[in-house]
Parts: sequence; structure tokens; C-alpha cells
Amino acid sequence: MSTRLTQTRAFAPERAERQRFNVNHKLHRVTRVDASANDARGDVITINFTLRAKLSYGDSLLVVGDHASLGAWSPDNAVALTWNDDDVWRGAVTVDAATQSVAFKCATRRASGGVEWEGGDNRVIEIERVGAFEVKGAFGNGAFEVTSANGTSVEAEVRAVDGDVDGAEAAATGTWMEANARDKWVGGNVRMMTANEHSDERPSKMQWDVSGLEETGAARAIVFADENGGSWFEKLAAVANQIGIGREITREKLAVCATYLRWISTGTILCVESGGHRRPNGPAMVGRGIFISLEQIQGAMYRHGTNLGEVERAVMRHIHPWLPSFDAEFTSSVPLTRIRDIAHRNDIPDELKKTIKHTIQNKLHRNAGPEDLITTEVVLERITARDGEYSKDFVREFKEFHRELKRFFNASNVFERLEQLKGTLDADTEALIDDLGAAQRRLHESTEGGWFGEEGDALRRALEVTTTLRTFFCAGLSTGLRNDAPDESVRQRQVWRQAELAMEEYAFVLLSRCNNLMEEQSALGVEGENAWRLAANVSAFALKHISLSGWKSLEAGILARELVAWCDSHASGDKDSAIRLKASLQRAKRLIDSHTHAIMSGFGDSPTQLASAFGFDAHIGATFVESIVRAGVPFQLSRTIEMLSEGVERDIDGDGFDPIVLGSARGRLVLLNRLNPESVQACGEADIIAFVDEIDGDEEISSAGKNVKGVILSRELAHLSHLAIRARQEGIPLVSALSVEARTKVGDREGNDTIIRVDALRTELRDFDRTRDSHETGEDLSHAAVSPTVCEMVDHIKWLPLQEASTSNAGAKATMCSRLTKISSETGTFKAPSGFVLPFGSMEASMRDSSRFDELLTTLESSKTPSEIDDACLMMQTFIAANIPDEDVVEEACATLDQNARLVVRSSANVEDLSGMSAAGLYESVIGIDANDVKGVRLAIAEVWASLYSRRAVLARRAAGVPQSEARMAVLVQELSPNAVSFVLHTQSPIRGAKSVQAELCVGLGDTLASGVDGTPWRFEIDRSTGAVDVLAYANHSTSMRCRYGAPTHGKVTNEAVDYSRQELSTSEEARTRLAASLLSIATELELDLGCAQDVEGGVCGDDIVIVQTRPQPITR
Repeated sequence: MSTRLTQTRAFAPERAERQRFNVNHKLHRVTRVDASANDARGDVITINFTLRAKLSYGDSLLVVGDHASLGAWSPDNAVALTWNDDDVWRGAVTVDAATQSVAFKCATRRASGGVEWEGGDNRVIEIERVGAFEVKGAFGNGAFEVTSANGTSVEAEVRAVDGDVDGAEAAATGTWMEANARDKWVGGNVRMMTANEHSDERPSKMQWDVSGLEETGAARAIVFADENGGSWFEKLAAVANQIGIGREITREKLAVCATYLRWISTGTILCVESGGHRRPNGPAMVGRGIFISLEQIQGAMYRHGTNLGEVERAVMRHIHPWLPSFDAEFTSSVPLTRIRDIAHRNDIPDELKKTIKHTIQNKLHRNAGPEDLITTEVVLERITARDGEYSKDFVREFKEFHRELKRFFNASNVFERLEQLKGTLDADTEALIDDLGAAQRRLHESTEGGWFGEEGDALRRALEVTTTLRTFFCAGLSTGLRNDAPDESVRQRQVWRQAELAMEEYAFVLLSRCNNLMEEQSALGVEGENAWRLAANVSAFALKHISLSGWKSLEAGILARELVAWCDSHASGDKDSAIRLKASLQRAKRLIDSHTHAIMSGFGDSPTQLASAFGFDAHIGATFVESIVRAGVPFQLSRTIEMLSEGVERDIDGDGFDPIVLGSARGRLVLLNRLNPESVQACGEADIIAFVDEIDGDEEISSAGKNVKGVILSRELAHLSHLAIRARQEGIPLVSALSVEARTKVGDREGNDTIIRVDALRTELRDFDRTRDSHETGEDLSHAAVSPTVCEMVDHIKWLPLQEASTSNAGAKATMCSRLTKISSETGTFKAPSGFVLPFGSMEASMRDSSRFDELLTTLESSKTPSEIDDACLMMQTFIAANIPDEDVVEEACATLDQNARLVVRSSANVEDLSGMSAAGLYESVIGIDANDVKGVRLAIAEVWASLYSRRAVLARRAAGVPQSEARMAVLVQELSPNAVSFVLHTQSPIRGAKSVQAELCVGLGDTLASGVDGTPWRFEIDRSTGAVDVLAYANHSTSMRCRYGAPTHGKVTNEAVDYSRQELSTSEEARTRLAASLLSIATELELDLGCAQDVEGGVCGDDIVIVQTRPQPITR
């Protein structure tokens, strides 16, 4: 039997947008047969596909290939297989008898319309005789079997087929320099003419329906303009009318224009003749205006016009690649004259001469458009197909014209762009360009040894040089564009901008190949090869590119330094080193997620709205943003980070879960976007285990629903955060699913009756077993009924020194802070801040209409539905916030404090810091107020009073059975300690119990810890008997809240990025041990003085430990 299954290198499967474009090229070589052979072979060849694929409901399986019957590499025209039992998909195609080979891949069409291609190489069946064949295999699995119609097995081998390779895969295999514009062209075949046959006819499927578009929106304006302007010049002018010089630039305008320009340049929207002469200089000058407009609003030194945010800047980068060059050679009155000379040569056949004259020369000088580059490449392919067919001089001239045209359409590759810049740069930079060329040649030649051999070395060197070069160009562009910049400076700036964009794209290609090699060789599972260090180094380069692209530049740059510092200190097999790396990887994941969300929010609905208005298939708009995301450096970084994360979890014997509150529970596992009453109520009354996607760290589980028996989070959370403390008090198991594997494990159980068991080492999720789980699941808690503190109410507003605070007049929190000042003065072990209180009754005494307060309170008590509760809370808070305390009282109190200090205004309610109800973080605190700003302090006090009736607080009291009328609020005002490091200390570890103390620490003020989101803190377990420090987690909060007295901030609270490579708690074991000893001493002292385990908040300020507050620690029994 002579049918053979082979395999070719295809396109990079992870780059969704390029997938659509690259597959238009044949990626294999087909041998032609003569007519007599065709006749002898019969009529058709039938290929039956039987493939296994487990897809989600609504998804379908496609077979896409190079033959017309397989869609000609278009998923829209592919064969959709039919689902059968056991996840078997079947379908058949016929091809004509002259077919020598059929190349194909599988793809899934998601219910949402998006297409996902399988990884790996193309499958190629080389056919040497007519018949019926069956192809069996599985989606995503390279092993295919081919059998004949009678079931006889056919010999098959998987091998690479020689042939031309283009596009993204060419980039990944080292021949990216030869990639051409057709890689991205989806406009179909171009028309080759030998006479004046130009037409203004628009595609029949094109429409311009603005009925669903906002009346004054950019999308509507663009659609109208496109309907009335078919030429490229007119389409660019429509963009200029939105974002050109002097126009107000908005996010929507940028998104619409970026989408529209991409579709024009890639043939999704075709340009046609529209009358008149639109030589290349016309579009060039329009493009110049757009470029200037964009560059003027993004400089660090020179910035004019609209002040845009990071999201808008991220979208803006997707406009530049589609603008024409306005270099001097293209803005002259008669540009691109070389093609005229070529069309009049006497050494080429008349038919070819006519084709060049009418298809390229006349068209280009009458109505230039992106299609001209495509037709030029078609002609170039024709004249270079056979060596010697045309004169060398003619071929050389045509190639030079092709290079000129690529420069005009900004389609040159990175090496062509850099070569163009030679002679204009300093010697060191030009030497780097030579180094990059050498690295590329080495990469093309080095295919030995994989990731750990020559190929890997060449890849990493190319990536290093690309990063260094791009850093140079981005630094030169960073200042911005002056209003009075001369023309030559503006032209040079565009050349530099296009060069740095090309280097970013090339970095994507290199990172893709790095990831492919690591995946193919399971490189991160290889011991003794410095595998992690190499991958972390690659990640650092990727982060530098993200920084250079302007997305959270400081954060990305700091993360890159962290990874470099980790590489320098990494010791193979060191668990502590793995945990430190894990912190940086989690931080990098947050950065990637933020970029993804920025692109999604930046483009918004613009692509789908435009696609609908133009009459395109829905998936063109629906998959647009996904293709942008998957074509960026952050996507490749996410692949590297995920591989590293899996390796870290294996090394530290992790299961991908982070246990926060130990225990077990039973319920139906449900997926919730947020943990709130509305989401829980939608699940019914049955007990549930909630898998929660988004959190703010201040959720109250019981108020969300008493049927919530366990909570799984999809992101990290501080173990001593407010949410964690409440879960611990309520005895609800709480765990974070941090790895993809862990999240998948949870997601697969959606809707199932599930047992969750969280212990210190493992998290178990399984089906409920009546025999095994016949007893009631869950921990028994000692829950005394929560009773609010009985209050002594003052009848007029007054203040008291902190030392006079008692539980009855100012609440448990203020009383404990008073005790701390006493202990501090007696022992000297720590310091406690000074302050004063406004006792119970002060809030009520400040009200100028007490009857209105009583009326609002009655309404709040009787409200039942979520909307009624929201409205009642809002009215109550608005009323209280308007009744600020008397100026003379607050001024007198503030005068007793350090006048150079900043203050923190905090709650001290009678339903707070109790043994049965901590209410941690439930009420507001206002930080950083100048002690001399009496009005600011008064407003802050009113804000804290009003927080007594926040929605969360009201629901929490309802869940605890506390009537709203019994809640009272005193206010505690303290001097703010400008901590360099803050901590939360549990004197009995929630994980290991009384034998150790657990501390969580962060840089700066403690509010970062309180919310528990945007990163994790340092987490130490301190052994009581030995003082040994076990680091469970390293800090990775992206920012810290800092209060620094003196210039330049003078005590103002600021947010600062954190570089953990410069934080001694991350880099010095001695520093960790020294601080742990102090914390252990304080924990022991406070337990002895206060009589029970404590939940302590404090910080490190200079050489001092400052204790801000302490409360009874909730203990699960």
C-alpha cells in the first residue's frame, strides 16, 4: 500500500491571529503529475476522519487543510465533524484524483465563536493512488493512523517534509527574515491585470449597518466614512478625523481605529478605486498626521493634548504598525518611480511587462493600497520561481522595489529595519545590530542539543541582544515629540518607533521558540542543568520587554530585577529558594492578568460592533481581542511562568492549594464571581462549597449566606487578612487554588456533592461517601451568642484621653489600645501610639435631627430585599456623614498630640473585637491626616461613624443576630506610626497551633495586609521552643503604602512599588531570625498580660517595634 502519513512544521499554534493568516501558504511540496496520469487515477479520493476529542458543550471539531474541500486553511470553510458517542467525531471529504497530498490540522470552534488550533505540526497525507482512506487519531495528539477502505493498516511515518516555511513558524525556525506580507493577508487572491481593468466595485458581502452603533460614537463615524470612501487614502483620512492632530483622543476612538486599520491592512476590509489620483504621498502625509498626534501625547518630557492612561497607551501600540511610512522618498510629488522604470524594461516578456504596468505601477500611482504589496509579492514569487528565467538585473531591481514598498507599508522585518538605520547610530549600537545579525545566523544554524545545547544558547543570546537594542531605542523615544520638531526628526522618530515595535515582535518569536523547546524536552523536569535559572532568565527578558512597551513599566522592571537577583542566588534543590521564586512568579502572573484585562477593556466591544456593522461573520469580531492577547509578549511569558510554577509546586511538595483555614465541609460545589448575598441566593438553599473568582478581602461569609460551608479562592489571600480571620472565627474551611492544575481540579467538580478537607499539607476534594462520611462533616465550634457591649452613652460630644478609655465608654478596641500604652510604658518591649477617643454617644449627640435618625434606623431594620437594604444603608450613611463633630472639641483633642504627626482615625464599636465577633476590617479607618488639619479629622470621624451602617456591617450584624438599634460607634484617633514593615501576629498559629507563632508581614503600612489581596505577605512560622523561623511564603505585594516624614512627601501616605531583591526580609536569613525573635518575645508577653491568644497588629519603625492594636484571637475548637 502506498499511502503515507507525514508531518510538516506549521505555524506557531499559540499565536491565534497569525494562525488565521499563515495557513494560506502551502507548507509542503506537492509533486505535479501529467494529464495522462490524472486520467488514469479515476475521479475522486475519499478521506474519512474518525477523531476523538472531549469538548465542552456547544463546541465543535473542525478539520482544516490546504485543499478546498478542507477550507483552504480557513476555519470558516472547514469540515465540521459530527459528534458520536464516546466523544468520537466523524466526517468525510473528497478530493480530486490529481491530488498528490493533503495537509490538515484540527481546530475547535468554541461556542463563543473563537477558534483554537491544535498544537504541533501539520499532518500531511501523501497519496499515490486513488481510493478511500480513514484517518484515526485524537485532537491535539500527533499520532494518526491511516487505513484503507477495507481496514488494512497502512504504513505511516511522522516526519518533516521539505518545503518552504513562512510566517510565524518561519520565525520560530530561524528563517523569519524571509517572511512576507501575505502571512497576514486574508483578502483572498489579488487580481492580476494586463490592461486598464481597475474597478471601484465593493465586495458583495460588505455592508454598512449603523443601526446598532452609538449616534456620536467613533464606530458609527468610521462605518459611514468607509461606506463613502473605498480607497486607502480615504480610509486613512477617516482615522485621522478621529485621532489625528488636534482631535480629542479617547479609549473608544483608539480601539475603533486600531481595529479598523488592522482590518484594512490585512484585507479583511478591501480597498478599491474611488476616482482621482491617490499617489503614495497622499496616504503618507495622512499617516504622518496620525503618527504625530499619537506621539505628542505619550512623552515623559514633551507631552501635549489628551492625558492618556496605561490602558489607552496599550491600545495605541496597535495603531502604529498599520500606518504608512512618511519618509522623504514617499512624500515627494512622484514617489516610488523605480516601478515605472521596471515596467518599461526591454528584457522582460510583454505579458509580464503589462502585468507590472497595470497591476502595480498604474494602480500604485492612482490609488495606492495594502493590496499593492500583495500583488508585488505574487509577481516576485513568479519571477524567482525558476533560476535564470529572467535577467538577474531585472530580478535585482524588482527585489529592490519590493523592499521599498515594504518600507512604505511598514512591512519590513526587524533586520531590514535595523540595517536601514546603520550609519545614523553610534558605534556601540551599530555593533549591537551586528551582534543581533550574528545571533540570528547562529540560531538558524544551531539545531543541536535543544534547550540545553547550541540551539538554546543561540536563542537566549538572540533574546538578550534584542532586549538590549530595544532598550536603547525606547530610551530615545521616551522623552516625547516636541511641537516644533523638524520634519527630519519626526521621520526619524517613526523609523525608531517601527524598529522597537519590530523588536518586540521578534522577542515574541524568540520567546515562543524558547517555550516550545522547553515543553518538547520537559526541560524544567531535568535536574542538574540549571533549568530553573535558564527559564527565570528568559522570564526576566520578557518582563523587560513588557516594561519597554509601557505596561506598568516600573512594576515589570522591578520584577525583572527580582528574577535576575534570584538567578544569581539560586541554589539547586534549595526549598527556600523555590518558595522565594514562587512569590515572584505569582507577582508576574498578576502583571500578565492586568495586561490581559487592559487589552480586553481597552478594545471593549469595538471589534464586535464594527464586525456586525460591516456584515462580517461574528467570530471575526469575537476573536479579535483574543488574537491581540495571544500575539503579545505577556502571553509567551505566561507560558514560561506556568511551567516554572508547576516545577516549583513539585519541588516544595505542593498540591497547588494554599490552606488558610483548616477544616472540612460538605456541599454542592458552585462557581461564584463574588462572595455576596446575591450570588449565594442564586444557588438555592442547599449547602454549598463556593469557588470564588474575585475577592476584595473584606467579605463576610456568614452574611453572604449561612449555607456557605466552605470557600475556595482562585487567587492568593493573606492568611491573617480580614476575610481569613472571619472564616476562622466562623469555622469555615478556606483555601486558595493557586495552580492551573488545582483550579482545574476544582472546576471539574462544579455541580457535584463534594467533601472538602483542608489540612496543613493537602487539600482533598472528593465525592460524598455515605459510608465514609455518615457523620456530620465539619468542625465543632464554641459559638457563644454574640452580645454587644453595654454602653455608657454621653449626652454631648466630648473627647477623652486614650488612657481613660474603657469597654463601656469607648469599646473593646480603644480599651485594648489603652492597655497597650500601659504595658508599653511598664515593660519597654515595644511602643504604642498615643491618641484620644470620642466615646459612645458622641455620634448621636452630633446629630441635628435625631428624629430623622430614628426614622432611618426603623427603615433599615425593616428592609428585606437587597435593593431595600442598599437604599436604607446609603440614606443612613449620607445622613450621618453630614453631621460632623464640633470643631472646638476636635481641635482641643488634636492639640494634645504631636503636631508634626499624621493621624489615623479608626472605629471602636460595641460589636467589634469581641471574642465571638472580631468584625475585623468591617468598619472604616482613615489614615494619613495631618494633625493640624482639624477639618480633615472632623470629616474622617464622620466617615468612621457612617461606616457603622455600611452594607457589609449591617449584614454581618444580621447574621450574628444583633439588632441594628443596639450597634454603637466610638472613634479612636491615634498617631500614625510610619512603619517600614507592618505585621499581623497570631500568637497561636492557625496551622500548627500553640507550638508556634504565625506572623504575616508587608512593606510599609499595615493596610496592605488587612485587605489580603494584590499579593501575599511574608509568612513566618516561629517555633516557640527553639525560635526557628520557617518561611512559608515570601512577600510579593506589588505596591506598599508608605508614610515618610520630611521632604518630599512630608508625611503624606503614598503608594510605592516594591523591589524585593532589595528587601532584607527576602534576602537575609539573619534579618528574618532577628525580627522573629522580637515578635516571639512580644507574643509571649501579650498572652501572659492579656490572658489568651492574641491577634496583634503592629510594625517596625526604625529600631522600634510598635504595637497598634490587639484583640482576642479566634480559635477553632
